[in-house]
Amino acid sequence: MRSLMAMITGRSATGRGTRGKTSAGSGTRAGRKPKTRAVPVRAEPKLRVAKPAAPNAPRKVPTATKRDNRRTPTRRGSGKRPAPRWLAPTLVAASVLVVAGGVAGGGYLLYQGGYVDRMGAAANDTLRAGMMRAGLVLRDVTVEGRRRTDADDILRAVGVARGDPIFDIDPYEIRQRIERLGWVRSASVERRLPDSVHIRLEERRPFARWQHEGQTVLISRDGSVIVKSDPAEFRFLPRVVGGGAEAVAAKLFDQLAEKPELFARVRNAIRVRDRRWDLQLDNGIIVKLPEDGMKEAWLRLALLEADDAILARDLLAIDLRVPGRVFVRLTPDAAAVRRQPGKDT
Repeated sequence: MRSLMAMITGRSATGRGTRGKTSAGSGTRAGRKPKTRAVPVRAEPKLRVAKPAAPNAPRKVPTATKRDNRRTPTRRGSGKRPAPRWLAPTLVAASVLVVAGGVAGGGYLLYQGGYVDRMGAAANDTLRAGMMRAGLVLRDVTVEGRRRTDADDILRAVGVARGDPIFDIDPYEIRQRIERLGWVRSASVERRLPDSVHIRLEERRPFARWQHEGQTVLISRDGSVIVKSDPAEFRFLPRVVGGGAEAVAAKLFDQLAEKPELFARVRNAIRVRDRRWDLQLDNGIIVKLPEDGMKEAWLRLALLEADDAILARDLLAIDLRVPGRVFVRLTPDAAAVRRQPGKDT
């Protein structure tokens, strides 16, 4: 430090001496000792040397800060502001409403003006003409399973004519009309392209004859009326009499069938107050069955017939309504004989 200060001081003194000579030549004062000024020396900056990283040390990866995740602000002075987020969906919804309103309004005007009906009729005529040219028209109606159903009744139920477009025929509606026929229990209808309709029938089986309000009709097992008449060919069937008798006749006949020989002699079954039955046999005897325990009473009658031939006697009625007891009513002639002297009464 001292040598550096000496060099600076000497350089300054030399400079000052030269000035003194020049000033002396110019008439200035000479011989004054020049003043010296110390110049501060700047300290050399300290250097920081980074330590070398270890060869296997993990490398730090800079992570994003909260400031990095912020949205980049727009530059000042650009003159444009970002559009609000709600603006785009609102514009889309408004456009859709405008288009939908236009379509609806146009459709309403077309409908009110009758244009839609006329366009539909024209398209239908064109379609029918095309089907007729292609041969897609009705030519035949075939029926399977028909035994007693009248053919004319089936054709009337079908309700179409030869030459009608095959696709104008509705199988569902035809089936509903056919199943309203008395003999038909169920039906299926199908179109068979190009020109026919096939009908498959399941007919009802006659079960009994039902007399109600002075009229006798033929019924099936479920009580459905087959024909509203009393055909002679079915007079061999037993007859049930009274309101509601047709609905419960099957239950009665199932129990009577436990004794088929006795059941074969039943001609009429009369429903009494919609609670119980009176049976009229082929010889005119009335058998009064109870409301409860009807089957047991019927089996007891069969036993009496097998042991005592009770049905061969002069009886008007056999009352089985009391469990374990049998009451009989004699014919007038039999009753007169029983009243004669010496006869048990």
